[in-house]
Amino acid sequence: MYLKGNNIYGDDVRETLLKLQKEGTEANVAYILMQRIFPNIFPAFLMRNDICRKDHAISELGIYGAYLRNKDKVIMNDHSGYLMRTKVSSLK
Repeated sequence: MYLKGNNIYGDDVRETLLKLQKEGTEANVAYILMQRIFPNIFPAFLMRNDICRKDHAISELGIYGAYLRNKDKVIMNDHSGYLMRTKVSSLK
């Protein structure tokens, strides 16, 4: 099974869902099913350790939130920040 950053991709999604169904535990409430987004690839100059190189890259925008509740009472539902990053497109 291919896991990256707690994400499950491709055929592993079906296998994981069947496994969770068979186990019959409450672990399945910890998963969110989403459509995978394939961002556009673009040329970029990337710098690491004072070395600059041209490569193919993608950008990601992560938006974070904080949600806390006690039964039916929502205690907090706030925007917590964001992260914009660019990385080499060969990374998953």
